[in-house]
Formats: sequence, structure tokens, C-alpha cells
Amino acid sequence: MNSTREVEHNLASEKSRISLIEFLRRYNVLITLVMMIAFASVTTSGLFLDFENLLNVGERASVVGIVALGQMLVILTGGIDLSVGGLIAIALTVVSKTEHLGVPPWLAIILACGASMTLGALNGFLISKSKVPPFMITMGAMLFHFSLATWITGAGQLEYYHLQDFLNQLFRLNRFGARLLPTFTWLFFSFLLIYMLGRSRFGHNVYATGGKERAAVLSGVKAGTVKILVYMLSGLFCALAGIVLAYRLGASNPNIGTAFLLESIAAVVIGGTSLMGGEGSIYGTLVGAFIMATLVNLLNLLNANPYLQEAIKGVMLVSFVFIIQTLSRRK
Repeated sequence: MNSTREVEHNLASEKSRISLIEFLRRYNVLITLVMMIAFASVTTSGLFLDFENLLNVGERASVVGIVALGQMLVILTGGIDLSVGGLIAIALTVVSKTEHLGVPPWLAIILACGASMTLGALNGFLISKSKVPPFMITMGAMLFHFSLATWITGAGQLEYYHLQDFLNQLFRLNRFGARLLPTFTWLFFSFLLIYMLGRSRFGHNVYATGGKERAAVLSGVKAGTVKILVYMLSGLFCALAGIVLAYRLGASNPNIGTAFLLESIAAVVIGGTSLMGGEGSIYGTLVGAFIMATLVNLLNLLNANPYLQEAIKGVMLVSFVFIIQTLSRRK
């Protein structure tokens, strides 16, 4: 009798242990965010949880997150987009220069989105029609876009004050609403993309192309068209991120989007998307963007040496990815 009870107790303990591991495996990204917030709160003596600071985190996460949406679509197909910083620079340049020419802000927004989408689609076309790896094509595109933006602007400061006034009047925003607009924009497009990936044929084709492209093609998926579309959408999200940046800052230099290249890739990978393609979720990318924004904000609050911030960020990112991927492999 005692031995039977002991066996039952051992089985219950084993089941409980497996359930804990499964819980960690499923929610590792969310757990990482909670631990990060707790660590930031303790090390800053609660300053991190100040309402104004949380608004700063949301604004930072919105830009990283919007870029990461497009980056995730590209990575899901097995590619990568290194040109996102350059596409942001193009969008900012178009918005500023068209404003100075007297173009209405709403039209400037459309032109900026159209320019970045066209260049993104060109990336996808070259990748789908050539044997050149996406890494090389988008790296070349990045250099081209930055050079073009610098040549057009003369590396001078860009201003977007008409854009700020237009959006504030359009949505009737006060100061508080203006702080929240970038975050709401990010969340709106995130949930729209969640629907597209989960409920549409396009979403199925994206996952199929990244999973096993040859099998997808044999089953009728036009992989080349899918790649053109995802790179075009990456261009659109870069333009939207640029517009959010322009709205937040009012003025900037054209190369301000440089920092968001590695941060967007990190947000996608931390969120659980496989760099091999075919696996990932928008929910994970959302949390990954919050983790990245929290890390950057924490370093600023702690007045970390600016020359060491990138090194610290790199060590933390490798640690996050290692922990998350280790937990994800536990069955």
C-alpha cells in the first residue's frame, strides 16, 4: 500500500515538474519581460515605474515595434531586411522635403509610404528573381538609401512641424493623447497583422514559404510574389515608423533610423521567431519590442557610459536569446 502511494506521489510530482517546464517553455518571453521590469524597478528605486517614464518606454517600443512587424514578416519567409534604417531615412526625407514645398501633410504621408513601399518591393523583386542572398541585397539597399537621403538633405536637419500640427488637429489630441498616439498606432497595426497572419491566405502562404519553400511552390504558393509583398510591407512599416518618429521629435537628422535595425531584429528573435523562417508570432514580437525598449530605457536611467551602452546591450541580448531559446527547446 505504501509503495503504491509512493509511486502515485512520484508520478504526481513528475507531472507537476513537467507542467512547470511546459509553462516556462510557453511563456518564456513574457516571463523575461516581467523579470526585466522587476529588475529595472529595483535598480532605479522605482523611477522606472514613474508614469512619465512608462510613456517614454511606450514611445520607444512603438518605433522599434512597428519596424519589427515588417522585419518579422521578412524573417518568417526565411529572409532578412537590413535596409530598414535606410527606408526610414527615405520616409523622413520625403515628409520633410515635401512639407517645405508646400505639399499638404496628408499627401506627404502618402508619398513617404509610397516611396518606402516601392523600394521595399524592389528588394523583394531582386531577392525573388536572383540567387543573391537577402542579406547582400538589403545591405546594398541600405547603403543606397542612406546615401540618397544624405545627398538630398545635405546631411542637414529635417523638420516635421506641419506633420505634428496636422495629426494633433486630425485626432484632436492634447499633450497626453499625443504621447499615446505612437503606442496606439503600433498596437493597431500589430493586431491587424495578427488577423492577417492567422485568418488570411496571405498569412498561410508566408508561413508556408518560410517553412518549406519548395513544398509550398509545389502546392501552388507563389513564393516569389509572397517575398515581394513581405518586403513591400516591411517598407510600409518603416515609413510608418519614420512618421511616428517625425511626429514625436519634430526635427531630426535623416540617419536617426540606424539604431532600429539591430533592435528590430533583436525584438523579432527575442519574441521567438526562428531566423530559419516559418515559425513565429506577432504576440512574441510585441513583447520582444517592449523588452528592447525597457533595456534601452534602463541604460539611460542608470546613466550608463554611452561608450559602453552598445556592449552592455549586446551582452544582454545574447543572454536573453540564449535563455529563451533554451527554454523553448525544453519539452
